[in-house]
Amino acid sequence: MCREQNFVIEFFHLHSQTNVPYEDFVNSGTPEVRALRDLGMRRMVDQDRIMGRMVVEYIGEVFSFLVTDLGNFVDWATKSDPLYDPLPPFNSWF
Repeated sequence: MCREQNFVIEFFHLHSQTNVPYEDFVNSGTPEVRALRDLGMRRMVDQDRIMGRMVVEYIGEVFSFLVTDLGNFVDWATKSDPLYDPLPPFNSWF
């Protein structure tokens, strides 16, 4: 999830620790010049809480399908194994 969040931050220029407005950043050169930094690298926590909350909410919307899909997969996998002692459905854990 770290790489995905870093991609969103870099791609949409969503961090407060830059002093270059987005329009100036886009107009500064070609896409090859504006290459993304290493997305696997851990980043400093953004001091702007509003911007940080916006990034977290966006990532939550992008991956909102994941809870349901993983739950359906776990339910399917446990129903197909006759030796498995079933747990309550995955969706009821939340």
